[in-house]
Amino acid sequence: MNDVTNTHGEATKISQFLTKRGAIVVKGTNQIGMINGENGDYIFIGTIVIGVAKGANRSSNYGISISRSDSSGALDATAHMDLEEIDELVEAIDFIAESARSIPGQPRDYTEVSYVSKDNIRIGFYSRKTDQQVFLQLPGGRGITFISQSRLPELRKHVLDAKHKLRMEGASVPQERA
Repeated sequence: MNDVTNTHGEATKISQFLTKRGAIVVKGTNQIGMINGENGDYIFIGTIVIGVAKGANRSSNYGISISRSDSSGALDATAHMDLEEIDELVEAIDFIAESARSIPGQPRDYTEVSYVSKDNIRIGFYSRKTDQQVFLQLPGGRGITFISQSRLPELRKHVLDAKHKLRMEGASVPQERA
């Protein structure tokens, strides 16, 4: 598996808001859910709302945060996803789950399927002749979290619950998908 790097210069609005200088930044977070990794590590899914005030100008941005803790419980990485990317992540989880079910029967030595977000959250799976593993990697983290394939619906649910929570807090997306 390749290292996660952002080569397109894209950044989430959340990341841009978090690095604002010369303004008041208010950050609110809520933990939505947790997924146990295969090696004693954890993935946390939460909401993040960023408000920025500079003079009379005020703006807000909504998104989700995905964090990873290692097996000792130490948080080692967090990445963000804008509200507009959430549906894309859900579609990727669905595609990964379906591919993970169908690929093992195909005569290949190695197959890898993955999705990478703007903030370099990488989720996917690999399949070899003898095994198959779902993984999630965050930029700057010390490791990759391996997740049981049976936990993908739980991950999907936490992501959708986070989106719903953001909606309840007033988030909206122009030109949103159904």
